[in-house]
Amino acid sequence: MSDTPPPPSPTKAIKCESSPLRTAVAGVEEYGADVHTAKEKRPLFAAETRGKWAGPMELTRFFEVTLKTDKELPDALLSSLSFNAMPEKPSTEGAMYKSFMEVIESCGLLPWDIQYKDTSSLGEASTGLKPDGALVYLTAFDKLRFEFVEVIFEFKRDEAADIFRSWEESGGRSKVFLELLSATAEDTKGQIASYVAAILARQHRIFIFVVIITGHRARFIRFDRAGALVSESFNYRRQPKIFAEFLWRYGSQSRAGRGFDPTVLPATEEEETRLFAAVQAYIKNSRKRQVPEMTVVVDRKSPYLCYKLAVRDSTGTTRSFIVQKPFSLPLSVLGRCTRAYVALDLSTGKLVCVKDYWRLADASRPAEAAIYKLLSAAEVPHLPNVLLAGDVLNEDQTHQYTQTQDWADEDGMFLCTEIRQYAHHRVAQELAFPLRTAFNSRELVLATNHAIECICKSYQEGWLHRDITPNNVMLDQDGNGVLNDWDRGIKIEPGRQTASARSGTWQFTSVALGETPGKWYHIMDDIEACYWMMLYNSIHFFQNTADRQGVAMFDYRDNDHAVELSGSKMKATFVMMMRPITFSSPPLNRLLAALQLHFRGIYALEQLPLSAGVVLPDTSSQILNLFAEALASKDWPTVNDAVDDLHPGRTMAQMTYAERVQDQLHARARKEIPADPTSPSILARRVTRAGTKRGGPPMGPSQAGPSKSKKTGADTQASGSRAKPADVSTSIEASTEPRRSTRVQERAKAKAISVPTHAMPTTANSVTSGSNGKRRSKRLLASVPSRS
Repeated sequence: MSDTPPPPSPTKAIKCESSPLRTAVAGVEEYGADVHTAKEKRPLFAAETRGKWAGPMELTRFFEVTLKTDKELPDALLSSLSFNAMPEKPSTEGAMYKSFMEVIESCGLLPWDIQYKDTSSLGEASTGLKPDGALVYLTAFDKLRFEFVEVIFEFKRDEAADIFRSWEESGGRSKVFLELLSATAEDTKGQIASYVAAILARQHRIFIFVVIITGHRARFIRFDRAGALVSESFNYRRQPKIFAEFLWRYGSQSRAGRGFDPTVLPATEEEETRLFAAVQAYIKNSRKRQVPEMTVVVDRKSPYLCYKLAVRDSTGTTRSFIVQKPFSLPLSVLGRCTRAYVALDLSTGKLVCVKDYWRLADASRPAEAAIYKLLSAAEVPHLPNVLLAGDVLNEDQTHQYTQTQDWADEDGMFLCTEIRQYAHHRVAQELAFPLRTAFNSRELVLATNHAIECICKSYQEGWLHRDITPNNVMLDQDGNGVLNDWDRGIKIEPGRQTASARSGTWQFTSVALGETPGKWYHIMDDIEACYWMMLYNSIHFFQNTADRQGVAMFDYRDNDHAVELSGSKMKATFVMMMRPITFSSPPLNRLLAALQLHFRGIYALEQLPLSAGVVLPDTSSQILNLFAEALASKDWPTVNDAVDDLHPGRTMAQMTYAERVQDQLHARARKEIPADPTSPSILARRVTRAGTKRGGPPMGPSQAGPSKSKKTGADTQASGSRAKPADVSTSIEASTEPRRSTRVQERAKAKAISVPTHAMPTTANSVTSGSNGKRRSKRLLASVPSRS
């Protein structure tokens, strides 16, 4: 067991007033069980950007602040633009595309290397997105590549399709949102935001422009990572000079003026060659732990270009790195939008990791570089080895900040939610490896144990991490755990000013936070997140009996498209159940069962949602003891037992019929759940009744009588298609058993869907029903300290 001192006692527990999780595409999609199409993700983008549209800004002012120029406007050239050739009453949007393109091509307002293209039928290969039109860089254009898109154009044939309120709408602009909230408007906002997210993910940009055309009217929009600034609407047929001025001003800007990051430059051929050679040498070294997808993110045949970017620390020390493609593209349009690269350090010739993202810029939130210095000075273990870190500065030594928040409060603007300032930040550190690269189950457990030790020591120093994920708990070259990505970490301070909402990863949020979104954050939320993260990785990469519902429980939330995330009923139900998922690795199986039992004992004493200011009891030392006991076991697999992902994300088209039916039933159950969350003990009783009704054994320590329900029918749970160590179905079910409609029963019967037997795992640490289970639960509850 580690010699890390135990955390403060529960009676002196440190807790931090926190904010509810807001909906962000990255926060719910990155680790989701399903892969959604671009159109399916539009409601998420709409929810993420709700209240983040600032405007409408008067056009002259919009040009002054977003496309400032010292050049004299070419009045005659601007006056020559006309849209009279466009149809006055187009029957379809398609009728607008060609005529608009012809007008822009012949206007002479853009430089030779920026052209307008009709992209409505091309589609971007990796995303399937099809913006209606775009200004693109360079003349060669055989297919849509977001790497070269400069400005997006979106067409709607009817003026009524405008997604924003007009100037003429009265009634105190400060009391209503600029954006409309109709279903059509939400879809269009999600559509536009998805385009912007895809382009910003693939380019090194600070901001980007969008033009939306509705009938005879148009608006200009400027996006950065804080939000979107929207211009007032104008009639471009009657006032074509305004449109001409936008095109001329945009074409007259430098690359920095068009939104590109001036600190990032194209790599030279020599620099590219050095990067490719370093990667090949690393891959050939069999002694080194390999980085997954390294040959994908650094590849001569990749359409992604190589760039040279600089990382500068607070002392002024600057080093240059060569990068190509990030390991994963940020899914969100707003917020941090982190990109991590395999990078060549030009000063040392070594491969390192460079993380590029936007951090919250306020006095109460130190930069990640500063947090690492503070934690390292306090000798917090299992931190990444940071080489260099700091905010990104322009050539004039000014910081790269978002600007939307500055304009949102100007006179005449409609209401916005809190739009916060972000600063561009980069961190260079030694290579670390995602948790999915663990060779065996013991390495997974050891890394999680190290993460918890890091959390406990940081807690003693007054810090909380707040974003435990499989990509933040990493491995070093020797297989030890590293707790990475402290950019969401907060210092616990009395009277700390909280934001209206915060970002984070939904799948690993504690049950208490999921059911009580505004509760005070505590060390146990970070530690419980480690449990969910380890369970998630175990289900995906080690042989076990979980089926689709075992994966789907991490995604469950009360309202898929609400602005704030809430609802952990499926995870709460899983914790309270008596039948854990069975894993082929005996020590891993015992540890996960013991942790499930431990959290069951905690939540059995609580009524969710929690009252304001209440936190769960601090049992971190007991949890570390469970890990120590597991790591000391002698029956760990003698071979590497990690496998390829057993449950990769799938689209709706890839699901079996039974899985689609199961998803529909759970969606129906979600709608039937009352608004006030119930306690886990009630959920457990529901599951007990549900298990009895389906003919399986009772799922709680209390024996439930036969269900009085007369409804029966085949359970439409999917049968596993992968080979598994035992024919044991998962123990995860929905917290509410939906009624089966006659049609669903008939369709299920027609398809002859097999129903797995709900057999009870017989592992050494499984908790059985009956008197033995009751005695064990009583002993556990007696050992749990009262909450602080």
